[in-house]
Amino acid sequence: MITQQQVEKLNSEIQKLHHRQELAGQVGPDWFEPGMMEYLDQSDGFYDPASGSLILRFEARGTRYDGRTEVIEKVRLGDPIRILRDAENPYNPNNFTMETEKGNNVGHMPAELCNALAPFHDEGRLIIDSAEVSYVEPISRRSRHAKQAVLFVRLCGRILSAADAQSMPDAETAGFRELPSAEQQKPKPIAYTGDEKHLFVSYSHHEADLVHPLIQEMTERGFRIWYDEGIEPGAGWDDNIADQIARCDLVIAMISPEYLESENCRDELNYARDEGKRIILVYIEKTELPAGMKLRYNRLYALHRYELRQDDFYRKLLSVSGIDAFRRPT
Repeated sequence: MITQQQVEKLNSEIQKLHHRQELAGQVGPDWFEPGMMEYLDQSDGFYDPASGSLILRFEARGTRYDGRTEVIEKVRLGDPIRILRDAENPYNPNNFTMETEKGNNVGHMPAELCNALAPFHDEGRLIIDSAEVSYVEPISRRSRHAKQAVLFVRLCGRILSAADAQSMPDAETAGFRELPSAEQQKPKPIAYTGDEKHLFVSYSHHEADLVHPLIQEMTERGFRIWYDEGIEPGAGWDDNIADQIARCDLVIAMISPEYLESENCRDELNYARDEGKRIILVYIEKTELPAGMKLRYNRLYALHRYELRQDDFYRKLLSVSGIDAFRRPT
């Protein structure tokens, strides 16, 4: 039976995560305390007692052990994560461990969060609907003094009332229900369809799992963005893309090795240049432009997203001259 003390413990841990997010907006851009407060903006917590909705963003622990460093090198933003109860853990019987879709372990929940959630899980009152990577910084991208990778996970779920938990099918009260496919689990961002100034995002479909969360984040930050999910069924692809590039005011090209290998992507970039469109290159992976492209595009403004923390990326993006014209008024 869940006690009032356990309810208060859960609320306290959620508030701690949310407080880190609030604190991130109160400190200077260059302020950090390594190992403790460096990634304030990546944490958050939300719980609505009326609906039971639960959203958590938290840092994975233990990322440096048992080969997890190598696994996290291949983890990407938006990758689905399975969160599993680990009651046999010798260090904490309340533990929750975390795995990729392929079953590779990437760490575990923070101990205090485990202690807060475990009673609700064990009583069948915690349903985890989805979890995915919300931020990742492999050790290869960190300073030479870093000892472990950084990984944050976004969890969406529900806390059921005791009555609701009793009425749920047994398969659903096991904590982490059977997830839909990765494609179903991550709804695609909605493309902008209005007439105001907006961005066109050019990207390789091989990088959709990486680009779609970035488009979603930019949309939530007020940017008006059109990308190819806005093409109406049955519409001609090439004509529609050309029309949208002509209608947009700024093209953001998500550069990666896959982008350079795509004839369609190169066509979009070249057409935007021929139309005299303003272009920003966002490198989502380390990529070397071939000589011909370097000659054409090396003077364009470029952001190396794969090297930047999330807040640093948006700080640089928002410093671009005239960029506010593509955002909703705040």
